[in-house]
Amino acid sequence: MKQYYNFKKFYSIIVPALVDARYYFTWVSVGTLCNTHDSTYFQSTDLWNRIEANLVISDQGLVKDLEIPPLIMGDGTCLLRKWIAKPYGDAVLSEGKRYFNYRGSMAKMETERVFAQLKSRFRSL
Repeated sequence: MKQYYNFKKFYSIIVPALVDARYYFTWVSVGTLCNTHDSTYFQSTDLWNRIEANLVISDQGLVKDLEIPPLIMGDGTCLLRKWIAKPYGDAVLSEGKRYFNYRGSMAKMETERVFAQLKSRFRSL
């Protein structure tokens, strides 16, 4: 049971998920030990392997005549991949980098909102 005891001094599990712009879960993994880092766990999933093999993310979108592939918002600890957008970690950021980090933070907050809605619906989560 010690593996499920987190740094906040209670028991928990990690349940990684992907949420699209319509608040739909597009991928959810079985929970894992709370003492496993998120990015380490994500690299061990079937989704990671399928994306790396170009079996999942292949569609291109158009933004002002520029082809943009779908991206997964990650945190600063994620490995850098062409399909993962992660925030800039520089101490001093330009206006464009600050705006990018802000928009990425907003996207991650939307994912947290979906989990909050799920939690309020099912109190035992």
